[in-house]
Amino acid sequence: MQRQCHVFVLLLLGALSLLLAGCGGGGVTPAPRGDTGRLAIAITWPERSRLVPVLTESIQLALNHAVAGTLTRTAERPEAGGTSTVTFEDIPVGDVTLTATAYPFANAAGTALAVGQVSGTVYYNQTTTLSVTMQSSIASVSVTPEAGDATVLIGETNALIATAQNAANAMVLVNAASGFHWTSSNPTIASVDDAGLVTGKAEGTVTITAMERESGKSGSLTLTVVQPTGAIAVNINNPAVTVAITPANATVEPNGTASFSATVANAQNTAVVWSVVEAGGGSVTQQGVYTAPETPGTYHVKAVSIANPGKSATATITVESAISAPAYINVFANAPYSFYVEWSGPESGWDGVIGMELQRRRDGEATWTSVFNSTGDINYHATSWIDTTIEPDVTYYYRVRALGEDGKVSGWSSESPPAYYGI
Repeated sequence: MQRQCHVFVLLLLGALSLLLAGCGGGGVTPAPRGDTGRLAIAITWPERSRLVPVLTESIQLALNHAVAGTLTRTAERPEAGGTSTVTFEDIPVGDVTLTATAYPFANAAGTALAVGQVSGTVYYNQTTTLSVTMQSSIASVSVTPEAGDATVLIGETNALIATAQNAANAMVLVNAASGFHWTSSNPTIASVDDAGLVTGKAEGTVTITAMERESGKSGSLTLTVVQPTGAIAVNINNPAVTVAITPANATVEPNGTASFSATVANAQNTAVVWSVVEAGGGSVTQQGVYTAPETPGTYHVKAVSIANPGKSATATITVESAISAPAYINVFANAPYSFYVEWSGPESGWDGVIGMELQRRRDGEATWTSVFNSTGDINYHATSWIDTTIEPDVTYYYRVRALGEDGKVSGWSSESPPAYYGI
């Protein structure tokens, strides 16, 4: 007759307690390997704690036996907690190894939260108690800004996100509300709350650290705290901060670019904020690369010190083309329902000119539409064109410019007199 043997495993506060019980007569002689037994695993689900990961919803139990191989069972967390039992039937008595793995979802789904392993032997008519502690699977923690910007303005906030990963860099779920302990290396520069929300206090750099409470693993991010753009802040300790721009003057073609650099003296933080002074005066990157508008004129770029926003410098930019704009444009009625538009060539002459562009707009509208371009035509130095696409009882205006090689353009001519064709 086969002897029935039982093994009980209790999960208490993250430790798996195994009651390995042999069956039969007295003594401690190992049972014959041909016998089989029944292994029952009782899991007591304690209150969610550090050793039983907070997000655990299921535990997979893998039993390894030299004869039976590896058998797996999954225990789901009961809705109201308490105890659940997992049973392995007809297990040969002898040496066993039990691996317990905690998962964040039912049916052992998701990335493992923790794992533990214990080995033992079922002896004849003797109870052996073993325990296994489930160690967190978290190997590292990364900290990133929610909005992607590792700066925070004084008086403003920046939300950070902490992510836990296992050794394979797969994300491990962590309770976002209570799973991390946040700290600031210098709360006088920036503080951080329990949710990872950073508040800027004073200019400087600060390291924000998030420690995952169950594994003890941590990650950090360095943030820069700066003054809001346009804020006035006087550096009392060093009022001699100066800013200079190189070059101080530049000439640029319409739509062309120019590079500027700013030098900040007498300040630890030498960064600046770039801007164009005039509306419609082009654009400038925070690396000091200026792009000119289409309209010729005089414009300015400005560099403001971050260390002392009361200190700044400006550079003057002249936007002009080597090709001058046509000086004359006029419009005449032409039957039926068309306008004859004529203009002069560039005042600078036709050298380097590869075409002419004519634009039109309706009265009361600000948007100009290109209606003629002679680039590539035999008569690319055109000085007239018949517009047959007009609508009656609509007033139109025209303007023209010269197009040069390498993308160069002249400025626009003055606006034509109003052109109206009534029915």
